[in-house]
Amino acid sequence: MFAICLPAYRRQMLLRALALLFALVLCAFVLLPLKAQAALFDSVLRFHVVANSDSAKDQEIKLLVRDKLLEWTGEDLALCRQSAEAEVYLAARKSELLSRVRVYLASLGVSYGAEAFLGAEEHAAKVYGDLTLPAGEYRTFRVVLGEGCGQNFFCVLFPPICQNSAK
Repeated sequence: MFAICLPAYRRQMLLRALALLFALVLCAFVLLPLKAQAALFDSVLRFHVVANSDSAKDQEIKLLVRDKLLEWTGEDLALCRQSAEAEVYLAARKSELLSRVRVYLASLGVSYGAEAFLGAEEHAAKVYGDLTLPAGEYRTFRVVLGEGCGQNFFCVLFPPICQNSAK
């Protein structure tokens, strides 16, 4: 074995430098995944439809409303290149879409209405085929039908994964 003969102050400086280097490497391993995860949260726009109740009829209506919303927005959202662009599109059309949902609900003979929200929401982890979205806060377009006490439908509007899952 080779012994390093360094004066005490040089040994101390070397140990401090090694400790600092170790801390920087450790921070890099902790912060890089967080930065990648934050980029993922910013690049995804989720879609959430909440049923009035868990009755079979309300669950069916939830899926019908989902299909209509995807029909009304699908082609335009497919043209968006970033989630922020998709969000701007939905923000500009939110009132129109909500109005169309309410008219559609009335045509189905349902007495309840709907509300729509566009903003940040916490979501559990979800797997869509080869894509796994970790739990976290995502930008979300959420439509609540009636009391909003039923089971939910979740998917991703951008990138356009919903169009495949609704068929």
